[in-house]
Amino acid sequence: MRNIYDLKQETCDLKNVRDVIATLERISAAYIPALRNHLNALDDYVAAARNIYKKLKVKEMKKENDDSRELLIVFSTDRGLVSGLNGKIAESAAEYLRENTSCRLAVFGEKGKEILQMLHFSPDLFFPTLKDLPEINELNDFFEQIFGEAQGNFSRISVCAPQFVSVLEQKPEIFTVWPAKNSDDESENLESYSFVDPSRKRVAEFLRQKLLKLSIYEKALNGKLCEHAARMMAMSDAGKSAGKIIDNLERQYFKSRQQMITKRLSEVFSAKQTLKQLS
Repeated sequence: MRNIYDLKQETCDLKNVRDVIATLERISAAYIPALRNHLNALDDYVAAARNIYKKLKVKEMKKENDDSRELLIVFSTDRGLVSGLNGKIAESAAEYLRENTSCRLAVFGEKGKEILQMLHFSPDLFFPTLKDLPEINELNDFFEQIFGEAQGNFSRISVCAPQFVSVLEQKPEIFTVWPAKNSDDESENLESYSFVDPSRKRVAEFLRQKLLKLSIYEKALNGKLCEHAARMMAMSDAGKSAGKIIDNLERQYFKSRQQMITKRLSEVFSAKQTLKQLS
């Protein structure tokens, strides 16, 4: 049995760990309201832009022999401590890649890259995960490498990211962000009216770029929101587990301490009785 000094030191160390866990939990909890407010504002903006795009009634043109050019973007994390979220994201992405063998892969986050490589899927492009409160400018390097190629070569762009259901539930899903959906597939592809005024086609081309960027950014925000929610719940569970271990160690400590006190009292009493007999 460990002595009381070892038990006391171990209990103090675990209490320090519990304090760190509680701090991490509070940090993640603080990010959630800010991200949700940002997402709500972004949803309204994207909805307005998509509504304008639909009203333009511009038909999406598809290039021949372009069906095989697909891109899957995976948003994971660079850090762990998010329960099994990274594993679920990688499994969803791997299932999609098995069904679409010619699909190229772009991965955000070291954890997703590692798990996908274990599943025998090597990313064609890799980027570090975004900040805790990401801005769209952080995706500029990605857009520079992909965006022109997306407009010219890719017939479909999908995003694998967790969807925020609640703090207790984050569900990884595959979202198609390109081509943009148009409510009127029978509409004509309108040409320019003149060299001065922008036509519906030119406005639609501009909105396509905006919608693609905003849609990807929206999924990145959703992924970051789910990451903080999963980390908060993981830290909450870890804190509870640490509390149970601390309670158990404290019981062992007080039990050992009481046994030591009882032993010392017995030794003193025995010595006193021995001295009485000798005198």
